[in-house]
Amino acid sequence: MKAREVMEPAPVWVRANETLGDAARRMLDNPFSTLPVVDEDGDRLVGVLSMDDLLPRLEPVPFSEVEALRLFDTWLDENNYDQFGPQYRKALVQSRMHKDLQTVPPEAHLCEALRTLISAGTSQVFVVDPDRRLLGVIGRNDVLRVLTART
Repeated sequence: MKAREVMEPAPVWVRANETLGDAARRMLDNPFSTLPVVDEDGDRLVGVLSMDDLLPRLEPVPFSEVEALRLFDTWLDENNYDQFGPQYRKALVQSRMHKDLQTVPPEAHLCEALRTLISAGTSQVFVVDPDRRLLGVIGRNDVLRVLTART
């Protein structure tokens, strides 16, 4: 079975030059915790953005044994929480996306896609053509669907 036969075609994506607010709304409107990121033309895959990338991170405070929330290189607490809304709505996806993508060509066997998923520890692999145009996505649920299908 080939990747093109298993993939979800026309996945929901976000452009690199859209805001984090746009990306968050897209995730909230769809049942996805990860979005492929395409270039400004909406043509080529350039990154991936997860819900974790949109949330503050718990990081160690320098010269301390304390961990605190951090977002946009600023420590987040009860006193400054309100200032992050406007900044969040203006920040671009490209500032938080990851460029380490897991991809397979449409003619790849499902086993190759599954191997890529498992070895990278990701929840999905993107199906792209030789020009990195996004054709579809294969998630772990797609693989389970194939494995449990009755023929």
